[in-house]
Parts: sequence; structure tokens; C-alpha cells
Amino acid sequence: MFPEKLDLLMNITKTRNNVLAHAVSLDASHVSRLRRGGRALPKNKGFLAPMSHFFARQLATDAQRIHILEAMGVSGWPDDEESAARLLYDWLSSDEASDASVSHILRRFALPSGTDPAVLRSVQLPEDRRPYYYGSDGKRQAVLRFLAAVNESSTPQTLLLFSDEEMGWLFEDAVFSKKWASLLIGALLRGNRVRIIHTVSRRLGEMLEAVSKWVPVYMTNMIEPYYYPKPRDGVFQRTLFLAPETAALVSTSVNQDVRGMLHFYVEDPAVLTALTRDFNNYFALCRPLMRIFNPGSAEAFWNYFYQFEAAEAETIVLRPGLSVMTMPDSVVESMAARAKGSLLPVLHKSGQAALRKIAAGHRFTELVTLPTEEELAGGQILLPLSGPMHAPALRYTRAEYRLHLRNILSLMERHENYRALIWPGDIPNLMLYGKEGIGMLMGQTAAPWTFFAFSEPNMTSAFWDHLSLRCERATKDRKGPAAARIAELAKRLEGP
Repeated sequence: MFPEKLDLLMNITKTRNNVLAHAVSLDASHVSRLRRGGRALPKNKGFLAPMSHFFARQLATDAQRIHILEAMGVSGWPDDEESAARLLYDWLSSDEASDASVSHILRRFALPSGTDPAVLRSVQLPEDRRPYYYGSDGKRQAVLRFLAAVNESSTPQTLLLFSDEEMGWLFEDAVFSKKWASLLIGALLRGNRVRIIHTVSRRLGEMLEAVSKWVPVYMTNMIEPYYYPKPRDGVFQRTLFLAPETAALVSTSVNQDVRGMLHFYVEDPAVLTALTRDFNNYFALCRPLMRIFNPGSAEAFWNYFYQFEAAEAETIVLRPGLSVMTMPDSVVESMAARAKGSLLPVLHKSGQAALRKIAAGHRFTELVTLPTEEELAGGQILLPLSGPMHAPALRYTRAEYRLHLRNILSLMERHENYRALIWPGDIPNLMLYGKEGIGMLMGQTAAPWTFFAFSEPNMTSAFWDHLSLRCERATKDRKGPAAARIAELAKRLEGP
């Protein structure tokens, strides 16, 4: 929350209350109350902009920036003060720390996954055969030993993973994180699969950070993510990483205190059999955390998509380009004629049915991107999701795109519950489709396309808040209202 964020910034930069107060034109007592949580963050947050610029200047060293980036859950400090201040402003003004974590997930989602062969070669099976490890450093050593052993095994298997212990050991060492990810992906490339039970009762920011670490691995379609849906006592925690044919790592702790805790590394086949039964007993009580779709499961994806689109709830869709659902009939017909056998007509029909439901009072918001000048000049306006729609590289003509823009303007005029906003496309090829209280579809639309579908309440709420914040930013776009920009672009496209 805001007081903790402000206190962290002031501690990292060693800023006194009176210094910050002078910089942002507040009383020192006001700053003190904000820092202690004695005063709520007001709706009129006029002091946040100068405060963000102040801290953007004060965060001058790499150590300071790394510290605050870890707290935000993002990577990479901006090159200029204005961008750094905007990053800090978004973080400070967000009511929940989860928004930065959601942004982190989405940006990781856009990155290609891969394995660094040099890292794989550098992590060999340890020569020591000790069964005990201690504390966070010991757990990291044991995890690397466990994954190295899996990579050494000649028989592919399904790894069974669960932990509700404190997760700092996984995130706080960047070198270890790289080795861990490369070893895990290496194991997947050798034909191993993973069944993981996530702990959704964690702090939301911590859970989202854990998911973000797994996103590139999820995209291999070799992961089965689950979660236990009911409350637990929260006193005792446990870790069980198990390769049934090879080894297991087991540990326990109390109240998330892992300092010096004991971790058992076991290879005895009888013990592995017992631990497998133990994991499966818990697994039987769990539910899928998300469904993962890719070109190999295209039919299942579209069946899910049509059902999701038909669900009645307030909706926000963030997408590259424009949507099929807002296409006029004439554009659908002309584009479908160039893409015989595509799903374009079916997808348009489904989208039109969803749009008609806005009359029932459910607000429908689209966050769309507009083409660059290069795309306009070269006639290279690609239809998003053209690959999954069996219409690879299908592009608009200038006339088709102009008619589509005009139809969006008509929809906004005729339906008060429909609005189109413009987002900058800062995460390329991202689609995020949210139904409030129902679920989310998160998609990487570029080849090879991947979509995640999830409905776990905490994750759905966090991503919905992120979409809502995106909408709020889009309505304050310095380039002007979306309707005016769309109308201007449509006018520019008149003529041949």
C-alpha cells in the first residue's frame, strides 16, 4: 500500500520528511502522516507527480534502483527521468502492489523462452551426496542438484512440485534464477513434464511474482498448473519437489520463517514412492489454475473463446489492432473472400452476439492500437489473430480499414455502454480479455500464438484492476480523445 511504498523510497534514498515536504510543497507533518499511514492517499493526488520526479532524481545508484525495481516487480530502469517518474507515479498511485506485478507478468509473457546451453553446461550434478541442506542458500543448492539430476536421467517423467513456503530463495539471487530456469527448460526439452500446485493464499503480489517466473515455461505447454481452492491454517508450510524416478527435495517451516530450516534431499526408491502417494493425495483435492492453448489445441481454444465471449459481465478487452466483432459486414465479406476457409465469419458472428448484450447494461470497453505511419504508408495493416483464424498474414485494404474505423465511431454513438480507447501497444502482440468476476484470457498473438485462461478469483481481480487502470490512463491520453483520433485517421484514409 502507499505508506509502505513511500517509506521504502524514503529509506532507500535516505530522504528526511522535511526535505520531501519542501520538494513537493507539503507540510512535513503531512508527509509524516502519509508515511505512517495516518492519512489516506487522497483522490486528488496532485503532489504525486512532483514526488515521483523527486524520487526519480534521488534514485541515482544501481543498488538503489535494483532495490526499488524488485519491490515493484519489474525489470529495467528507464533511460530518462520522465519515464522513470512515470513508472514511479503508476506504482505509487496504484492501490494494490499487484498492478506492478501484473505488468511484470505481461512483459515476461511477451518475451521468447529459451535455454542457454552455457548455463546448462555450467551446472553439473554435484559430487557430494549429502542428504541435508539448510536455509535459503541450502535450498538453492538442493534445487540445482535436483534439476541437474533430472537432466541427467535417461527416462522422461512428470515432476511433481508444490511449495507454500516463503519464496525469497527463488527470486533474490538473479544468477540462481537464470540457472534454475535454464535447467528446468532443459528438463522439458528432454521430454519431462511438470505438474505444479500453486499456492493462491499467498500475498497477491508474491503469488503473481511466482506466476511471472513460470510464464515463459508455461508457454512450452509442458506444464500442468493447479491450486488448492480452500483456506488452510497458514501455520505450517511445506515444500515437496519430486521426480518420482530420480530424487525429491522436502522441507517444512512455521509461519514462513525459513531461516536455517532443514531441507531433505532423498533418492531412496521406497521413499520416492511414499512421497508420490503423498503428493497425489493432495493433488486430488486441487483444481486447474489455468488452461493453456496453442496451435496444437486450436479447436479447444476457439470452443473456449466462444463460450467466454458469450458470458454476460462488464468486459474490457486490450488487443493489438482492431477487433473482428466491430467489423462492418461488408468488410467481413470482402476479407473472408480473400481468406477462404478462415474463421473470420464465425468469429464475427460470435462477437456481434456479445456486442448486442451491452444493451442489457454491461459495459464493454476495447483498448485498441492504431497503425504506425510505416504500416499506413506500406499498406501493411495486419488483421490481429489472423494466424489462429486460419487466415495467415491477412491484411486490410485502406478502404476496409477506413470502414472499420467508421463502424467503431458509429457503435460509440449508438451504444452508451460501448467505448473504444487507445493504448500505445507498449507490450507487443498482447491480448488481455477480461470479464469482471468471471475470468481472464491472456494471449500472445504472434506466432507461435499462446493463450492462458484462468478464473481463480485473486488472479482475475488483479488483472481486472490492471485493465481498469489501463482504461483510466487511456482516457487521460495527451493525444486527445479516442473518438477524435479515430475520426481523424479515418478521414486521412479517404480516397485511393
